[in-house]
Amino acid sequence: EQPGWEDAWRRFHKPHVIGRLYVRPPWYPARDDLLDIAVEAGLAFGTGGHASTRQCLELIQTVTPGSLLDLGSGSGVVSFAALRLGFAPVTGIDIDPVAVRAAAGNAAMNGLDVTFLVGDATDPAYPLPGADVAVANIALRPILRLAERWRPGAAGATPPAEVLLSGLLVEQAEEALAAYPLFSEVARVDDGTWLTLQLSRRT
Repeated sequence: EQPGWEDAWRRFHKPHVIGRLYVRPPWYPARDDLLDIAVEAGLAFGTGGHASTRQCLELIQTVTPGSLLDLGSGSGVVSFAALRLGFAPVTGIDIDPVAVRAAAGNAAMNGLDVTFLVGDATDPAYPLPGADVAVANIALRPILRLAERWRPGAAGATPPAEVLLSGLLVEQAEEALAAYPLFSEVARVDDGTWLTLQLSRRT
């Protein structure tokens, strides 16, 4: 019998060491020397394998812990990393109900307390909770829509103190930065193709 796609997929879903974090499929054992995150991705994005996810996980380890919004939360991996690193409370928002269900299952598996909500964080009508830090691993177009919510004079939530913007291509950096005039660039990581920007609100 031909192995099904589930089995083929499992072979590609391997553990990743990212700084102090160990992101693993549940069928690999935890490691004592690293902060453990087990993720069953299922149909949701985010096993720690994609460059944009890895970059978020790398940069978040440099940010002072506080309350955190995980926008485009997918499988929940960034939310879990944040909790393991001492961020709280953590809220994940994703437009896809399937992803939100997968993330809630992963939270239970990790014994972590995180709120996952179905919603479009880029929609001005969606009530966005305030937070110290926001991670948006969502691609350029939604990142530009999100920027409208944190522009000078925009109504609603106070902009976060720190923002990680990910899911960007290297050549989209300047367009993304220009959309966030209240923020200045602190750091960027890229692998030649994918780019993540770390921004800090100007005081």
